Amino acid sequence: NNNNNSIQHLSQFYTIMTDTEEKLTKKKLKKEKKEKKEKKEKKSKKKDEKKEKKSKRKREDETTTDELLAKKGKDESDSGTITGPKSKFSFPIQYILAPMVGASELPFRLLCRKYGTQAAYTPMMSSTMFASDAQYRKEEFQTIPEDRPLVCHFSANDPKEFTNAAKLVQDKCDAIDLNLGCPQRTAYLEHFGSYLLEPEDRELICDIVRMASRNVSVPIFVKIRLLNTIEDTIQLCQQLKDAGAIKLA
Repeated sequence: NNNNNSIQHLSQFYTIMTDTEEKLTKKKLKKEKKEKKEKKEKKSKKKDEKKEKKSKRKREDETTTDELLAKKGKDESDSGTITGPKSKFSFPIQYILAPMVGASELPFRLLCRKYGTQAAYTPMMSSTMFASDAQYRKEEFQTIPEDRPLVCHFSANDPKEFTNAAKLVQDKCDAIDLNLGCPQRTAYLEHFGSYLLEPEDRELICDIVRMASRNVSVPIFVKIRLLNTIEDTIQLCQQLKDAGAIKLA
């Protein structure tokens, strides 16, 4: 009898445990299913929000581009894109295509203008080669009337070469830009770009800007890098401005 009772108790206990485990399992599965559903809904909602945000940004971009193109056409019609004795830009110009090696050639400039670019730079060109080699000029510089306002961007370490190169394009662009920002190894080897920003070359770069600004019919811009301190950078900018630079970037 005792054995039978024990077996019966064990059987009942096993049944209770089994039922409890089944209930817990079902509860767990239900919870997991709910969490999975919520996670899926959250992910779907996030995806929809992202899609809507992207769509909204696209609509805003399209509107902005249309407004810019309309404004550009109005500005050109009203007062001309370029004004003044030195063909200064009619500002405000907000959207500028910076000089990029292997990218900002004519086709890319025109594409960017289509989507709102208001002014564009050529890639960096060597003033030494440009002033002396007709084939180099033909290969490195192409433009059309629709490619305006345009800034021709040159590397240089000689005032005469920079001025001579600038004179060859002054009637095909709206400004000439001196590169004092390039950090590439070729700039180090040929001593141009950011490697002219040391104090010992300050007189040289001011002479380059000064000669060009006095002999070229369009404004002279300068592309620089920040120096070690704000004070040094401000001093550099002031010296370039005094030498004749119209704009610094």
